[in-house]
Amino acid sequence: MAEKWTCPDCDRVFARAGQKHVCERYSADTLLDAATPAARSLYHALLGRLAQLGPFDLAPTRRQIGLRGERRIFAGLSFQGDQLRGYLDIPRRVDSPRFRRVSDYTHHLWVHHFVIGDVAEIDDEFSGWMAESLAIGHEQAR
Repeated sequence: MAEKWTCPDCDRVFARAGQKHVCERYSADTLLDAATPAARSLYHALLGRLAQLGPFDLAPTRRQIGLRGERRIFAGLSFQGDQLRGYLDIPRRVDSPRFRRVSDYTHHLWVHHFVIGDVAEIDDEFSGWMAESLAIGHEQAR
């Protein structure tokens, strides 16, 4: 596995040396501080469930908290009111009413947008989709 590269200007970590990006310094705590207690609770429940599936890092930007595997960002989270909004990159199209929108991203990935308003929605089915997405974060680019 190639060694990760850290941008000397913004301290963000990338899979490839010199990877193009927008240099920004943001903290997950800044976004969490602005979220409602209910949304923060959903965020912590989702991250707790995801941590059971394997390692990942946080990659915060101005508007969302990216979830990054060893190779790439595989999901993103943001807050709206008492809800947790986000997306999962999954290597197949999942047709489920739990996804608000599904769009093809590459020939091998579909972006699945979701809204979670209750911790019960972070169930075994959703965890299975998170596991698929996390695997994308750790695999080599196709």
